[in-house]
Amino acid sequence: MISRLLAFILFIPWISVSAAQLDVAVLQFPEPKTAEEINSALQGVNLAEITNADKTVTKITSLQGGQVLFAQSLPSAPTLNSLCRLSNSQASMVGRFSDGVLSLKITLSEGVNSGLHHFKSRKFEGSASLPLGPARVIAIRNIRAKTKSFTKGNASVKEVFTCNLIVAQMR
Repeated sequence: MISRLLAFILFIPWISVSAAQLDVAVLQFPEPKTAEEINSALQGVNLAEITNADKTVTKITSLQGGQVLFAQSLPSAPTLNSLCRLSNSQASMVGRFSDGVLSLKITLSEGVNSGLHHFKSRKFEGSASLPLGPARVIAIRNIRAKTKSFTKGNASVKEVFTCNLIVAQMR
């Protein structure tokens, strides 16, 4: 009797996690952000709904104006592998979800590998705990770059900010 009760207690949490849906997105914002700021903005937000377009669709001001580089929903599993293609772009995701920790490596490739054209590849990776519930930041990377532009002999240097985020939700 005790062994059945113990098996039941251990089996029910496994069913709830294995039946869960995992939503993953890579978002890019034109200004620096912090993980705390994004995590508090994501409270009560369905990640799949706000990333269902090229730009984030929400009324929350700190999440507006974000570009959706990658978004995918898949069933939760201990190992995650995904490959998708759209026109000349390809996205691959490899990851693990064990003991409540999600680890992801996402590669976005653009272009054609023929002749003079080559793939331009961007890699995003991160690891963080991900409980059932609201979406959370898995990784964040703020980038500050300087770009030069030339117009009629005049050179100007402009500073550009981008914030790249991997966000995930277990529901």
